[in-house]
Amino acid sequence: MEVRHLNGNVPTPLDRTVENVDLSFVSMAVDYLTRWCLDHQKPPHMPAAEYAFNISCSGASKLDRQLGTDYATRATESCRLIDESRDFNPDAPTLPTPAAIAAAVELTSFDVAFRAGLQGYNPDANTTPDATTIQHIATMMERSLGFFRQFGPALVDGFTMFGGYTETVDSGDGDFVTADTLWGFKVSVKPPTSAHTLQLLVYWLMARHSVWNRTATWNWDHTTQEAEWRETWDLDAYLRENRAWPDDLHGPVPTDIGMYSPRLDVDGVPADVITAEREVSVYK
Repeated sequence: MEVRHLNGNVPTPLDRTVENVDLSFVSMAVDYLTRWCLDHQKPPHMPAAEYAFNISCSGASKLDRQLGTDYATRATESCRLIDESRDFNPDAPTLPTPAAIAAAVELTSFDVAFRAGLQGYNPDANTTPDATTIQHIATMMERSLGFFRQFGPALVDGFTMFGGYTETVDSGDGDFVTADTLWGFKVSVKPPTSAHTLQLLVYWLMARHSVWNRTATWNWDHTTQEAEWRETWDLDAYLRENRAWPDDLHGPVPTDIGMYSPRLDVDGVPADVITAEREVSVYK
């Protein structure tokens, strides 16, 4: 990996050990709040926070159906608090208030109910961040927004790649796509591992073998039916045959991959990792 520290020197990583809530909650809060600030794909009828935290809200509703709780109401109230915490200004987005960041952390605790089911949810988990944890989240949000000012804009986030899935890889959603790069965001205390780079490479391969980059909606609202995306499309084969981009592309087609860590404030672009495509059996 070619590694660059975005502020020009090696910063002191934000110390994970002084944060008082689970790392997964911190990571998702940074991710979702960054998407909330970017606010570029939201349907007109949907509040910004409900769009950015849609998985969290779905998880809360699922818990209500199975447990008879009232988490969905709490989730809606948290989204309202987040949206009211600032005025939207895409040119100079302001960070949410500490109360809004705390609400975001509680929201992310519902994610696991949607992704893994009731058995994964821990009602006793600490979802109340202290002042240090809130400051860390705010700092990582600020770094992430600075990243997109330098490398963005983010054209797509939280995307699926219908048509690229196989019997081996049948689900998954990526983080962000800019004009030419598919980015993975990792709020980790350590540099990327081989598992991280392999995951990113598989996403890149799915993008090259899918129809999502010819679909104007990118299925962000999950309305595309299975029958509409089952036919795969191999972009690399098309380019070899036609030597030009198709005229009907609606979205960016990433030619590069990269990773960014707002905790470490570094970005990295693999120089030759794409050659590993021949070693990945998914598309053989």
